[in-house]
Amino acid sequence: EYNKPKSIQTSNHIYRSLPLYMYMKTFHPSKAYLAVRLVAIAILYVLTASAVIMVVPVDSSSAEGNAAVAVESSRTCDATLVHQGMEDYGAMVRTVRLYLIRHGETESNYSGHVLGQRESPLTGKGHEQARLAGTSLSGVYFWRSYSSDLHRAEKTAKYILSTNGKESDVLRIDSRLRERAKGVREGRHKSLSREECLTIWEKENNSVNLPFEEDDDMVWKRFVDWLQSEVLHSVNESAGSPCETGIEEKSNVNVLVVSHSGTIRIILNKFKNIIEQQEQIINEEDKTIYSHQTELVSKDMTIPNTSISVVDISINASSLKNVQSDRGTSLFDNCLISFKDLINDNHLVT
Repeated sequence: EYNKPKSIQTSNHIYRSLPLYMYMKTFHPSKAYLAVRLVAIAILYVLTASAVIMVVPVDSSSAEGNAAVAVESSRTCDATLVHQGMEDYGAMVRTVRLYLIRHGETESNYSGHVLGQRESPLTGKGHEQARLAGTSLSGVYFWRSYSSDLHRAEKTAKYILSTNGKESDVLRIDSRLRERAKGVREGRHKSLSREECLTIWEKENNSVNLPFEEDDDMVWKRFVDWLQSEVLHSVNESAGSPCETGIEEKSNVNVLVVSHSGTIRIILNKFKNIIEQQEQIINEEDKTIYSHQTELVSKDMTIPNTSISVVDISINASSLKNVQSDRGTSLFDNCLISFKDLINDNHLVT
Protein backbone atom coordinates (compact mmCIF):
# COMPACT_ATOMS: atom_id res chain seq x y z
CA GLU A 1 0.00 0.00 0.00
CA TYR A 2 2.75 2.50 0.89
CA ASN A 3 4.26 2.13 -2.61
CA LYS A 4 1.05 3.37 -4.27
CA PRO A 5 0.15 7.03 -4.69
CA LYS A 6 -2.06 8.32 -1.89
CA SER A 7 -4.82 9.05 -4.39
CA ILE A 8 -5.36 5.32 -4.95
CA GLN A 9 -4.36 3.80 -1.60
CA THR A 10 -7.15 1.42 -0.58
CA SER A 11 -6.22 0.73 3.05
CA ASN A 12 -8.41 -2.27 4.01
CA HIS A 13 -10.92 -1.86 1.15
CA ILE A 14 -11.31 -4.48 -1.57
CA TYR A 15 -10.12 -3.43 -5.00
CA ARG A 16 -13.53 -4.00 -6.57
CA SER A 17 -13.96 -0.30 -7.29
CA LEU A 18 -10.53 0.09 -8.88
CA PRO A 19 -10.05 -0.76 -12.58
CA LEU A 20 -7.26 -3.26 -13.04
CA TYR A 21 -5.51 -1.34 -15.76
CA MET A 22 -5.31 1.80 -13.60
CA TYR A 23 -3.79 -0.15 -10.73
CA MET A 24 -1.11 -1.66 -13.00
CA LYS A 25 -0.20 1.78 -14.41
CA THR A 26 0.43 3.27 -10.99
CA PHE A 27 2.23 0.34 -9.37
CA HIS A 28 5.46 -1.17 -10.81
CA PRO A 29 6.83 -3.96 -8.58
CA SER A 30 8.94 -6.91 -9.68
CA LYS A 31 7.45 -9.41 -12.11
CA ALA A 32 7.14 -12.15 -9.48
CA TYR A 33 5.49 -9.83 -7.02
CA LEU A 34 3.21 -8.53 -9.77
CA ALA A 35 2.08 -12.06 -10.57
CA VAL A 36 1.22 -12.69 -6.92
CA ARG A 37 -0.72 -9.46 -6.70
CA LEU A 38 -2.65 -10.23 -9.91
CA VAL A 39 -3.67 -13.63 -8.53
CA ALA A 40 -4.76 -12.00 -5.28
CA ILE A 41 -6.83 -9.42 -7.17
CA ALA A 42 -8.48 -12.17 -9.24
CA ILE A 43 -9.40 -14.09 -6.09
CA LEU A 44 -10.85 -10.95 -4.53
CA TYR A 45 -12.98 -10.31 -7.62
CA VAL A 46 -14.33 -13.87 -7.54
CA LEU A 47 -15.14 -13.64 -3.82
CA THR A 48 -16.88 -10.29 -4.32
CA ALA A 49 -19.03 -11.63 -7.16
CA SER A 50 -19.97 -14.68 -5.09
CA ALA A 51 -20.95 -12.47 -2.18
CA VAL A 52 -23.26 -10.41 -4.39
CA ILE A 53 -24.98 -13.56 -5.70
CA MET A 54 -25.47 -14.83 -2.16
CA VAL A 55 -26.92 -11.52 -0.98
CA VAL A 56 -29.38 -11.33 -3.91
CA PRO A 57 -31.12 -14.77 -4.12
CA VAL A 58 -33.37 -15.72 -6.98
CA ASP A 59 -37.03 -15.05 -6.16
CA SER A 60 -39.31 -17.59 -7.79
CA SER A 61 -42.28 -15.23 -7.35
CA SER A 62 -40.65 -12.39 -9.29
CA ALA A 63 -42.73 -10.28 -11.65
CA GLU A 64 -41.36 -12.18 -14.65
CA GLY A 65 -42.37 -15.49 -13.09
CA ASN A 66 -45.78 -14.16 -12.21
CA ALA A 67 -46.39 -12.93 -15.73
CA ALA A 68 -45.49 -16.34 -17.10
CA VAL A 69 -47.92 -17.99 -14.68
CA ALA A 70 -50.70 -15.59 -15.63
CA VAL A 71 -50.18 -16.19 -19.35
CA GLU A 72 -50.03 -19.96 -18.94
CA SER A 73 -53.17 -19.93 -16.82
CA SER A 74 -55.13 -18.07 -19.47
CA ARG A 75 -54.00 -20.59 -22.07
CA THR A 76 -55.14 -23.61 -20.11
CA CYS A 77 -58.26 -21.96 -18.67
CA ASP A 78 -57.20 -23.25 -15.23
CA ALA A 79 -58.85 -21.09 -12.57
CA THR A 80 -56.27 -22.14 -9.98
CA LEU A 81 -53.40 -20.86 -12.09
CA VAL A 82 -55.31 -17.71 -12.93
CA HIS A 83 -55.72 -17.06 -9.21
CA GLN A 84 -52.02 -17.68 -8.58
CA GLY A 85 -50.89 -15.40 -11.37
CA MET A 86 -53.19 -12.53 -10.38
CA GLU A 87 -52.70 -12.90 -6.62
CA ASP A 88 -48.93 -12.74 -6.99
CA TYR A 89 -49.41 -9.17 -8.14
CA GLY A 90 -51.09 -8.39 -4.84
CA ALA A 91 -54.65 -8.72 -6.14
CA MET A 92 -57.46 -10.53 -4.36
CA VAL A 93 -58.94 -12.77 -7.03
CA ARG A 94 -62.21 -14.65 -6.91
CA THR A 95 -63.95 -16.71 -9.58
CA VAL A 96 -67.67 -16.32 -10.08
CA ARG A 97 -69.06 -19.33 -11.92
CA LEU A 98 -72.34 -18.57 -13.65
CA TYR A 99 -74.71 -21.46 -14.43
CA LEU A 100 -76.86 -20.01 -17.21
CA ILE A 101 -79.94 -22.19 -17.69
CA ARG A 102 -82.87 -21.73 -20.01
CA HIS A 103 -86.35 -22.40 -18.60
CA GLY A 104 -88.24 -25.64 -19.32
CA GLU A 105 -90.49 -26.12 -22.29
CA THR A 106 -93.62 -23.94 -22.38
CA GLU A 107 -96.90 -24.30 -24.26
CA SER A 108 -95.78 -21.57 -26.67
CA ASN A 109 -92.46 -23.35 -27.21
CA TYR A 110 -94.40 -26.50 -28.04
CA SER A 111 -96.74 -24.73 -30.47
CA GLY A 112 -93.91 -22.81 -32.12
CA HIS A 113 -94.91 -19.27 -31.11
CA VAL A 114 -92.57 -16.41 -30.20
CA LEU A 115 -92.87 -15.48 -26.54
CA GLY A 116 -90.52 -12.61 -25.84
CA GLN A 117 -91.69 -11.03 -22.60
CA ARG A 118 -95.15 -12.61 -22.71
CA GLU A 119 -96.12 -15.37 -20.31
CA SER A 120 -96.74 -19.03 -21.08
CA PRO A 121 -96.96 -21.94 -18.59
CA LEU A 122 -94.59 -24.90 -18.53
CA THR A 123 -95.76 -28.11 -20.15
CA GLY A 124 -95.51 -31.46 -18.40
CA LYS A 125 -92.31 -32.02 -20.34
CA GLY A 126 -91.03 -28.64 -19.14
CA HIS A 127 -91.58 -29.65 -15.52
CA GLU A 128 -89.67 -32.88 -16.05
CA GLN A 129 -86.84 -31.06 -17.83
CA ALA A 130 -86.46 -28.75 -14.84
CA ARG A 131 -86.34 -31.67 -12.41
CA LEU A 132 -83.72 -33.46 -14.52
CA ALA A 133 -81.61 -30.31 -14.67
CA GLY A 134 -81.75 -30.05 -10.89
CA THR A 135 -80.68 -33.66 -10.49
CA SER A 136 -77.69 -33.11 -12.79
CA LEU A 137 -76.62 -30.20 -10.57
CA SER A 138 -77.11 -32.04 -7.27
CA GLY A 139 -73.39 -31.79 -6.44
CA VAL A 140 -73.23 -28.03 -6.94
CA TYR A 141 -73.55 -25.64 -3.99
CA PHE A 142 -75.10 -22.38 -5.18
CA TRP A 143 -74.00 -19.31 -3.27
CA ARG A 144 -76.98 -17.47 -4.73
CA SER A 145 -79.83 -18.35 -7.06
CA TYR A 146 -81.47 -15.93 -9.49
CA SER A 147 -84.34 -16.07 -11.93
CA SER A 148 -85.98 -13.87 -14.48
CA ASP A 149 -89.25 -12.34 -13.28
CA LEU A 150 -91.17 -14.24 -15.96
CA HIS A 151 -93.15 -17.13 -14.50
CA ARG A 152 -91.66 -19.91 -16.67
CA ALA A 153 -88.13 -19.07 -15.50
CA GLU A 154 -89.13 -18.73 -11.85
CA LYS A 155 -90.97 -22.06 -11.91
CA THR A 156 -87.97 -23.78 -13.52
CA ALA A 157 -85.58 -22.33 -10.93
CA LYS A 158 -87.74 -23.59 -8.07
CA TYR A 159 -87.84 -27.08 -9.57
CA ILE A 160 -84.04 -27.05 -9.96
CA LEU A 161 -83.47 -25.94 -6.38
CA SER A 162 -85.91 -28.49 -4.93
CA THR A 163 -84.32 -31.36 -6.86
CA ASN A 164 -80.85 -29.99 -6.20
CA GLY A 165 -81.53 -30.17 -2.46
CA LYS A 166 -81.40 -26.39 -1.98
CA GLU A 167 -85.13 -25.73 -1.81
CA SER A 168 -84.69 -23.67 1.35
CA ASP A 169 -82.39 -21.24 -0.48
CA VAL A 170 -83.77 -17.81 -1.28
CA LEU A 171 -84.60 -17.44 -4.98
CA ARG A 172 -83.92 -13.88 -6.06
CA ILE A 173 -86.20 -12.63 -8.84
CA ASP A 174 -84.74 -9.97 -11.14
CA SER A 175 -86.33 -8.37 -14.20
CA ARG A 176 -82.87 -7.66 -15.69
CA LEU A 177 -82.65 -11.38 -16.51
CA ARG A 178 -85.92 -11.53 -18.46
CA GLU A 179 -86.23 -12.46 -22.11
CA ARG A 180 -85.42 -10.00 -24.84
CA ALA A 181 -88.43 -7.89 -25.86
CA LYS A 182 -89.29 -8.95 -29.42
CA GLY A 183 -91.79 -6.30 -30.43
CA VAL A 184 -94.30 -7.15 -33.12
CA ARG A 185 -93.10 -10.78 -33.30
CA GLU A 186 -94.38 -11.62 -29.81
CA GLY A 187 -97.33 -13.98 -29.95
CA ARG A 188 -96.77 -14.76 -33.66
CA HIS A 189 -95.58 -18.03 -35.10
CA LYS A 190 -91.81 -18.44 -35.50
CA SER A 191 -92.20 -19.06 -39.23
CA LEU A 192 -93.25 -15.41 -39.78
CA SER A 193 -90.61 -12.78 -40.46
CA ARG A 194 -90.51 -9.49 -38.62
CA GLU A 195 -91.81 -7.68 -41.71
CA GLU A 196 -94.78 -10.06 -41.95
CA CYS A 197 -95.51 -9.62 -38.25
CA LEU A 198 -95.32 -5.84 -38.66
CA THR A 199 -97.84 -5.93 -41.49
CA ILE A 200 -100.25 -8.02 -39.40
CA TRP A 201 -99.82 -5.70 -36.42
CA GLU A 202 -100.52 -2.58 -38.50
CA LYS A 203 -103.75 -4.13 -39.78
CA GLU A 204 -104.89 -5.02 -36.26
CA ASN A 205 -103.85 -1.80 -34.49
CA ASN A 206 -104.53 1.86 -35.10
CA SER A 207 -101.78 3.02 -32.75
CA VAL A 208 -98.54 4.40 -34.19
CA ASN A 209 -96.59 3.20 -31.16
CA LEU A 210 -95.00 -0.15 -31.91
CA PRO A 211 -94.56 -2.74 -29.14
CA PHE A 212 -91.29 -2.46 -27.21
CA GLU A 213 -88.35 -4.21 -28.86
CA GLU A 214 -84.77 -4.60 -27.60
CA ASP A 215 -81.51 -4.95 -29.49
CA ASP A 216 -78.46 -6.93 -28.29
CA ASP A 217 -76.80 -3.97 -26.59
CA MET A 218 -79.89 -3.15 -24.53
CA VAL A 219 -80.11 -6.72 -23.21
CA TRP A 220 -76.36 -6.85 -22.52
CA LYS A 221 -76.45 -3.55 -20.66
CA ARG A 222 -79.12 -4.71 -18.22
CA PHE A 223 -77.35 -8.04 -17.71
CA VAL A 224 -74.03 -6.33 -16.95
CA ASP A 225 -75.81 -3.98 -14.57
CA TRP A 226 -77.24 -7.01 -12.75
CA LEU A 227 -73.90 -8.83 -12.76
CA GLN A 228 -71.98 -5.94 -11.27
CA SER A 229 -74.47 -4.67 -8.71
CA GLU A 230 -76.05 -7.95 -7.64
CA VAL A 231 -73.21 -10.46 -7.91
CA LEU A 232 -69.67 -9.15 -8.27
CA HIS A 233 -69.92 -6.35 -5.72
CA SER A 234 -71.80 -8.61 -3.32
CA VAL A 235 -69.06 -11.23 -3.56
CA ASN A 236 -66.41 -8.61 -2.96
CA GLU A 237 -68.14 -7.07 0.04
CA SER A 238 -69.38 -10.21 1.77
CA ALA A 239 -66.60 -12.76 1.21
CA GLY A 240 -65.12 -11.75 4.53
CA SER A 241 -68.35 -12.71 6.32
CA PRO A 242 -68.57 -16.53 6.17
CA CYS A 243 -71.58 -16.55 8.48
CA GLU A 244 -73.54 -14.62 5.90
CA THR A 245 -72.29 -16.15 2.66
CA GLY A 246 -70.92 -19.58 3.52
CA ILE A 247 -67.91 -19.03 1.27
CA GLU A 248 -64.24 -18.58 1.97
CA GLU A 249 -62.16 -15.76 0.60
CA LYS A 250 -60.62 -17.70 -2.28
CA SER A 251 -63.43 -20.14 -3.08
CA ASN A 252 -65.26 -20.34 -6.37
CA VAL A 253 -68.70 -18.76 -6.09
CA ASN A 254 -71.42 -20.67 -7.94
CA VAL A 255 -74.41 -18.63 -9.08
CA LEU A 256 -77.57 -20.13 -10.57
CA VAL A 257 -79.15 -17.98 -13.29
CA VAL A 258 -82.38 -19.17 -14.91
CA SER A 259 -83.20 -17.06 -17.93
CA HIS A 260 -84.26 -17.33 -21.58
CA SER A 261 -82.86 -18.38 -24.95
CA GLY A 262 -82.57 -14.90 -26.48
CA THR A 263 -80.95 -13.39 -23.40
CA ILE A 264 -78.53 -16.29 -22.88
CA ARG A 265 -77.55 -16.23 -26.57
CA ILE A 266 -76.66 -12.54 -26.34
CA ILE A 267 -74.71 -13.04 -23.10
CA LEU A 268 -72.62 -15.88 -24.56
CA ASN A 269 -71.85 -13.94 -27.74
CA LYS A 270 -70.75 -10.89 -25.77
CA PHE A 271 -68.55 -13.04 -23.53
CA LYS A 272 -67.10 -14.66 -26.66
CA ASN A 273 -66.02 -11.22 -27.91
CA ILE A 274 -64.32 -10.48 -24.58
CA ILE A 275 -62.51 -13.84 -24.58
CA GLU A 276 -61.22 -13.29 -28.11
CA GLN A 277 -59.93 -9.83 -27.18
CA GLN A 278 -58.16 -11.27 -24.14
CA GLU A 279 -56.55 -13.99 -26.23
CA GLN A 280 -55.26 -11.43 -28.70
CA ILE A 281 -53.71 -9.34 -25.95
CA ILE A 282 -52.11 -12.30 -24.18
CA ASN A 283 -50.60 -13.88 -27.26
CA GLU A 284 -50.83 -12.21 -30.65
CA GLU A 285 -48.73 -14.83 -32.44
CA ASP A 286 -50.26 -18.18 -31.50
CA LYS A 287 -54.04 -18.37 -31.71
CA THR A 288 -54.20 -22.18 -31.52
CA ILE A 289 -53.20 -22.71 -27.88
CA TYR A 290 -56.52 -21.85 -26.26
CA SER A 291 -59.06 -24.47 -25.24
CA HIS A 292 -62.14 -22.21 -25.06
CA GLN A 293 -65.28 -23.43 -26.82
CA THR A 294 -65.87 -20.13 -28.59
CA GLU A 295 -66.48 -21.90 -31.91
CA LEU A 296 -69.76 -23.20 -30.47
CA VAL A 297 -71.08 -19.67 -29.92
CA SER A 298 -72.84 -17.79 -32.71
CA LYS A 299 -75.70 -15.35 -33.11
CA ASP A 300 -78.00 -18.08 -34.43
CA MET A 301 -76.98 -20.80 -31.95
CA THR A 302 -79.76 -22.94 -30.51
CA ILE A 303 -80.37 -22.80 -26.75
CA PRO A 304 -82.40 -25.93 -25.83
CA ASN A 305 -84.82 -25.86 -22.90
CA THR A 306 -82.99 -26.33 -19.56
CA SER A 307 -79.61 -26.49 -21.33
CA ILE A 308 -76.74 -25.48 -19.05
CA SER A 309 -73.93 -23.10 -19.98
CA VAL A 310 -71.17 -22.47 -17.45
CA VAL A 311 -69.05 -19.30 -17.57
CA ASP A 312 -66.16 -18.47 -15.22
CA ILE A 313 -65.37 -14.84 -14.38
CA SER A 314 -62.08 -14.49 -12.51
CA ILE A 315 -61.82 -10.95 -11.25
CA ASN A 316 -59.44 -8.77 -9.30
CA ALA A 317 -61.83 -7.90 -6.47
CA SER A 318 -60.01 -4.72 -5.44
CA SER A 319 -60.53 -3.25 -8.92
CA LEU A 320 -64.32 -3.32 -8.50
CA LYS A 321 -64.14 -0.22 -6.34
CA ASN A 322 -62.66 1.71 -9.25
CA VAL A 323 -65.10 0.65 -11.96
CA GLN A 324 -66.35 3.64 -13.91
CA SER A 325 -69.98 4.47 -14.40
CA ASP A 326 -69.91 3.10 -17.96
CA ARG A 327 -70.13 -0.49 -16.72
CA GLY A 328 -70.43 -2.13 -20.13
CA THR A 329 -66.93 -1.11 -21.21
CA SER A 330 -64.93 -0.99 -18.00
CA LEU A 331 -66.24 -3.82 -15.82
CA PHE A 332 -64.31 -6.59 -17.60
CA ASP A 333 -60.99 -4.76 -17.90
CA ASN A 334 -59.68 -6.67 -14.88
CA CYS A 335 -61.42 -10.00 -15.55
CA LEU A 336 -60.51 -13.26 -17.19
CA ILE A 337 -63.49 -14.95 -18.86
CA SER A 338 -63.64 -18.62 -19.83
CA PHE A 339 -66.31 -21.04 -21.03
CA LYS A 340 -66.35 -24.19 -18.91
CA ASP A 341 -69.37 -25.81 -20.56
CA LEU A 342 -71.83 -24.74 -23.24
CA ILE A 343 -75.46 -25.63 -24.06
CA ASN A 344 -75.14 -28.92 -22.17
CA ASP A 345 -78.42 -30.86 -22.23
CA ASN A 346 -77.07 -34.33 -21.48
CA HIS A 347 -79.49 -34.58 -18.57
CA LEU A 348 -82.31 -34.78 -21.13
CA VAL A 349 -80.82 -37.80 -22.93
CA THR A 350 -82.72 -40.97 -22.01
